[in-house]
Amino acid sequence: MKKTSEDEEDENYLGTFHRLPEKLQISLLVFAQRLKESSRNRFTDLLKEQQNAAKMKDDLALQKKLDKEKKQFVTNLYLWEEYNRPRCWKDVATAQEEYNKLSSNAAKMKEVRNQILIRYLGLGWVKAHHPWSKNGREYTHAELFDHLINTVIPLSQTETVPESPPFKLPELPAPAQLGLGQLTHDRVSLENQAIDGGDELIEQGYEERDQNEMKGQGSKFGEWQRTSMPTINATFKNFRIEFLFNVSYDHSHDEESDLVWMSGEVIEIMNAKKNKVKIRWDEKWLTEGEDPESVQVLLKSLWNQNKAGAWREHLVE
Repeated sequence: MKKTSEDEEDENYLGTFHRLPEKLQISLLVFAQRLKESSRNRFTDLLKEQQNAAKMKDDLALQKKLDKEKKQFVTNLYLWEEYNRPRCWKDVATAQEEYNKLSSNAAKMKEVRNQILIRYLGLGWVKAHHPWSKNGREYTHAELFDHLINTVIPLSQTETVPESPPFKLPELPAPAQLGLGQLTHDRVSLENQAIDGGDELIEQGYEERDQNEMKGQGSKFGEWQRTSMPTINATFKNFRIEFLFNVSYDHSHDEESDLVWMSGEVIEIMNAKKNKVKIRWDEKWLTEGEDPESVQVLLKSLWNQNKAGAWREHLVE
C-alpha cells in the first residue's frame, strides 16, 4: 500500500525513535535502562561541578567588593572622627575665619573639599554632595565654599550624626543560571555571607587604620587638628600641647633616634609676636633630675607637621 502525504507527516511528527524497527526500539530501551543510574549520577556530578564553579565565581566577586568597601570604610572612619574634633568647621563663623586664614588657593581647595567630605562620606549626609567639576570645568574653591556654608553646614539642623561611620554592604553578584533554571547556589546563603563579611570588614577597618598608624602611615591625632594654628596670645595659656622631638638612644654605642610626640601644658607666654612660650612637660616624659619646664618657639610652618620641631594640640580619644 502506497503511503500518502498524511502518513508521512504522522511519521515525522512521531520522531526518529518511533520510526525505527520495533526490535531496535526494544534494544535501545533495554540499553537505556541499564545505563540510567550511571547516567543520572554523571548528570548530578556535572551539575554539582557547575554549581561549585559558579559559587566560586560569585564568592570571588563578593570578596572583591568587600575589599573595596573596606578601603572606603577606613577613609569614612577618619572623616567621621573629624566631625567632633577641632578639624571640623561646625558653624559658618568658624568656617569663614579658618577659610580666610588659608594663604593659598591649593590649601583652600583641599580643606573645603575635606569639610564637605566629612559630612558626605564621614556622616553619610547625601545632601552634602557636590561634584568637583562639571562639563570639564573644575569648580573653584570659592564656589565650593559657598556650597559649604549655605548647604552643608546647615544640614546639622536636620540630619543625624551616626554612631559609627557609614558602611555600604556591596550588592550581590548577579546569580548565574543553569540549564534547568536552577540557581548556582543558595541565594540566602550568599546574602548571609555578605552580611557576615560586612561585620567582619568593619572590625578589620578599625584594625587596618591602627596598623597603618603604627607603621607611620597617617595619624588620627594629626587628622583631628584644626586647619590653622591657634593664635598665640594671653588666651593661649594652659593650652594642652604636643611637641615633636628627635630623641636619640644609645644602644651599645650604636646611636639611634626616633621622632616622639611629647605632651605638656603652656604655662607662660614669653613673647607672643615671636610665638615663644614656656611649657611644663607631663611627668611621663621626664627622666630623673630633668627640668620639667622649657621654652619653645612655635613656628607657624611646623604646625601639625611630621618633623622635629613640629607642634599641635594634645588631643585624646
